[in-house]
Amino acid sequence: MRVSRWMSLALVALFAVEGVAAMEGGKNAPFRRSVFAPELLIANQRRIGLTPEQREVFIREMRQTQSDLLPTQLEMSEASMDLVELLEGPRVDEEAALVAAQRVLELERRVKSRHMVLLIRIKNLLTEEQQRMLREIRDAG
Repeated sequence: MRVSRWMSLALVALFAVEGVAAMEGGKNAPFRRSVFAPELLIANQRRIGLTPEQREVFIREMRQTQSDLLPTQLEMSEASMDLVELLEGPRVDEEAALVAAQRVLELERRVKSRHMVLLIRIKNLLTEEQQRMLREIRDAG
């Protein structure tokens, strides 16, 4: 029974992570080509000539995003566990499960929204030339 609970929780967490990955430029995100994942910037900061000032702003934005998201991610984990518990039995209380699912979805929306803020700020931090270079790097690899 315990394995089943953890498997269910893992699946819920996987869907949440995949949703966030899509927000960060997953292959199926329609705006993927318009923004830049933080990992792409980190891996290519020298190549695109990121200035020390840009680097400091980037670090500050990343820290702020992590700080903003930690409470929501903890709350989402708890909400996901609640949902898993409601779904485990042979019969599911539909109303309670839907309320719990809405809570998870709202928390996921908050995470995605904060990630979108980060992606916009990263793009606005870069010059047009740096953006062009990152697009070329991303498209080549």
